[in-house]
Amino acid sequence: MAKGKWNLRLVAGVWVAYWILFVIYLVNSRTPDYASSNRTEGEVVDIYDNIIHGTRGSWAVKKCPIVDYYVNSVKYQLVSDKESYLGLYSKGDKVTIIYNAWDPKEACILGLIGYWINISEILIACLILAIITLFITVVPYGYDDRFTAALNK
Repeated sequence: MAKGKWNLRLVAGVWVAYWILFVIYLVNSRTPDYASSNRTEGEVVDIYDNIIHGTRGSWAVKKCPIVDYYVNSVKYQLVSDKESYLGLYSKGDKVTIIYNAWDPKEACILGLIGYWINISEILIACLILAIITLFITVVPYGYDDRFTAALNK
């Protein structure tokens, strides 16, 4: 292989393997556990503003749902900021709650955003994938001669 050229088969193979491992990680790291937890219906009773403070004052407001749900005729309330991205929920929405059968207070809204996908996990996964791609393309074959010559000037 020529210097500075990408091995596209290797890159594609690593990307596919990485995303398969990432999906396996997602399935096994969610709490409450998807396979062994129970589900019930809940209702969004209110939305509160969670203000995120930075070093120079507040810079973001997240709309966080407050959900009431019942387990064995006992009322529980879920207050979480994990499901607040993009203002997905509004007052009165019916949602599916996934909860730990042994501790119904351990609960989450069962949805794509919040339960399955966390923005921070996706960003970290992309960063790791970029670093891996850099190492499998640049490090084994080196830079091309024009780039090396430009660095030496």
